[in-house]
Amino acid sequence: MKRARLTWAPIALAMILSSCQESGGPGIVARAGGQVFTVDDVVNIFAAEPRLPNDPQVIEQLAELWVDYTLVALAAREDTLLENIDLDALVAPQLEQLVVDRYVELEAPVDTVLSDEQLRSLWEDDPPRGQIQARHILLTYPLNATSAQRDSVRTDLVGLRNRIGSGAPFERLAREFSQDQGSAEFGGDLGTFGPGDMVGAFEDAAYALEVGEISDVVETPFGLHLIRLDARESVDFEAGKEGFRRQVVMNRLRTSDSLFLAAIEEEFPVAVSDGSVEITREVARRYRERLSRRAEKRSLVTFAGGDLTAGELWNFLQTRTSQFAQQVAAASDEDLDLFLQNLGQSEVLLAQAASAGMDVSPAQADSVEGIWREQVVQAADAMGLRLLTAEAGETSDQTITRAIRQVIGEVASGARSAIPMNAATVALREELDAAVLAPGVSRASTRLAELRAPLRPPTTVPSPVDSTSAPADTVEGG
Repeated sequence: MKRARLTWAPIALAMILSSCQESGGPGIVARAGGQVFTVDDVVNIFAAEPRLPNDPQVIEQLAELWVDYTLVALAAREDTLLENIDLDALVAPQLEQLVVDRYVELEAPVDTVLSDEQLRSLWEDDPPRGQIQARHILLTYPLNATSAQRDSVRTDLVGLRNRIGSGAPFERLAREFSQDQGSAEFGGDLGTFGPGDMVGAFEDAAYALEVGEISDVVETPFGLHLIRLDARESVDFEAGKEGFRRQVVMNRLRTSDSLFLAAIEEEFPVAVSDGSVEITREVARRYRERLSRRAEKRSLVTFAGGDLTAGELWNFLQTRTSQFAQQVAAASDEDLDLFLQNLGQSEVLLAQAASAGMDVSPAQADSVEGIWREQVVQAADAMGLRLLTAEAGETSDQTITRAIRQVIGEVASGARSAIPMNAATVALREELDAAVLAPGVSRASTRLAELRAPLRPPTTVPSPVDSTSAPADTVEGG
């Protein structure tokens, strides 16, 4: 990244993105390497799956998958081993993380060697939490609840607790009143769980109870709870010491890292520039649209010796899924501010590691790239993109067109799980002029509304493009 700091100057959000929408014709939803995904293609897919909601985001997600799969199929036509795909967008972040991890490890060493005697002493001072079994009654707040409504819910739960204290069975009241549908029919039974399985406030309250005891009202992000502890498993030192050893080591590493990062932050403070939150939200909302050259240079976060620009944020978002970008666009100002601070702190650590002479060896770089390429090949095979067979009389372009439309149709129907591959196609998108076109998405949604208007609205179901199979986590790069 460029280390010369830029002076912030407020600009209109409308100027952040290129002024002209990428063109492709009114009937084109997406393009990639000479192939096109049309409004008619979208209509045909949705006609075959009437339960799919006419939602522009769903259309966009399908179009994004179409672009990724088409690009991979085109690359596989030239080289079935996919050696021609530039995977820098996947490889570079992992190599940078290896450098930063090594830097932190050397600058903030941690004693991770513990004798059994030391471990037993720590165990006796603060025994680890074993498995417990509990029940609960959950009451939730109304949407956008007022203070009076929240107080009313708490009063109702206190009333249930008083009824239990007077002899009413906890299980019966849970079945009758609990709004946790998963456990209510079983009398509020949550089964057996251990540390980390529940949100913090719930876990702390449950572990503080004696067997048979009922908690006071406990508030979590899910609502208000009454908890009854039904059983507690004791943990033997010899049986649990290795797990406890790992926990102690991890706690020491986390503490050391936190102290070290706090020191780095104090020495090299990160500052989020005025207006950066709004710009970040807008870039994420339209993250597939190229930034103008001027906008790419806009400084979002500054720190000693460098800055994080809107262009770098845009590049970062290209390696994430559309769902991630949508989450960023919908995040609160506070969360976006923290998001930008974290990105800035990562750049600071990377710069400090580089100044300390940290780097990865060519062998390490080759190994990381080899692992990623193998994952991309596996994902391509899982989606049937690498070794396409032509039907009689087809050109290779026609084979790819048919195969990709079939895959997208199967994803839309739920017959095939989607594997996002956008992190693997970042370079190909630029090289082969690939894009999802907002006017085409809008036109497809309008056409669907027109075609479905005379019909009774179908029952909607979750979009199948949200599902992923195992290789997706690796190919995403996130």
